[in-house]
Amino acid sequence: MPCAPQPFDGPIPEASPALLALPDEIRDTFPGRVFSPEAVARLSKTNKRDFTNITTNLRRKSWIDAIPSDPTLPEQIGMEPSGRWKRPCTLFHDGAVEMGVAIELGDMEEVKSLLSRVPINSLDPNSNCLLHLALVSNQIPIAHLLLQKGAYPDGYHPSTIPELDQLFLSPCNTGPQSPEVRQEILTLLIRHEASISRFSTQNMIYGTKSPVTLLEFLIINHPETVDLRSASGHTLLHTAAALGDRWCCQFLVDKAEHLLTMDTDWDVTALHMAILEKNEFTACWLISAGVHFHARSGFNRTELFLAVTMGLPSVVRALINSQAAERAYPPGKWKADAKAAVRMAIYLGHTELATMIRRKYTL
Repeated sequence: MPCAPQPFDGPIPEASPALLALPDEIRDTFPGRVFSPEAVARLSKTNKRDFTNITTNLRRKSWIDAIPSDPTLPEQIGMEPSGRWKRPCTLFHDGAVEMGVAIELGDMEEVKSLLSRVPINSLDPNSNCLLHLALVSNQIPIAHLLLQKGAYPDGYHPSTIPELDQLFLSPCNTGPQSPEVRQEILTLLIRHEASISRFSTQNMIYGTKSPVTLLEFLIINHPETVDLRSASGHTLLHTAAALGDRWCCQFLVDKAEHLLTMDTDWDVTALHMAILEKNEFTACWLISAGVHFHARSGFNRTELFLAVTMGLPSVVRALINSQAAERAYPPGKWKADAKAAVRMAIYLGHTELATMIRRKYTL
């Protein structure tokens, strides 16, 4: 699973052959009715505009502050691209420099020897604790040793930023870049009761092989994390819906059922996130679990229209079979959007979706 959304600049499709063939089909089926090339052009323009708006602008705005968006932040606060801090420290220990060299070289025996005279949570002159140096140097066995010897799993730094937040302050620009190393770090620290204080850090959990296990360790050791929210109101369930699987969502809902009804400041629901990131089976689970339905702020379309636009047949089927979904909207809104969804399906060439919706609502 990814630990960040897919790029927001994917290709924009042109009108499908199914739409271009529609005038001839109408002429053959309904003699005397005309579906002109101008009408096809208008339909194409409208749906292309809606598709572009949903897959780029709407997706990007739905993430807003839930992902790191400022690549200059590490530099602003004194972090190098390697992930090491470069902030003068008056609390450093003289032996930390020698220890740092041994850690970087991966010299386990030298590290063990130096630990007899260098405190386990020492800082070097640039504000790096020993555990942090081991992690950014990809020396995971040494990091494990330090934790066993009593190193703080949240690290030790004058700014009090937990270690995981330090490492993933700007994941694309600083610190460990290898997915395998990131997984080892997350597993090691979370199993040693490390905490998370920045909302975007928890995204990294979904780049591992067993995200639900790490969520369990994190929330068992730090129950307050289940209510962690971004500045704009994203919850852990929003991220799990977008990047995780149904088991992650189910674990979170079992721990805090109220997450199903929590939206962001822009009325983005967990279901919106699952649909926009094409997390099809997770979206179906959310529908069955009782997530609430409504249009998001600034985009007055139903989840049915979004699901058709993203090409998710299982979600479309679940929505049209859900009485709660249709009842959540003002009378007539759901069916009006169903008609718009049919037009979008034909534009994209999803003829099976168009047929499914037409049959359900006799359009």
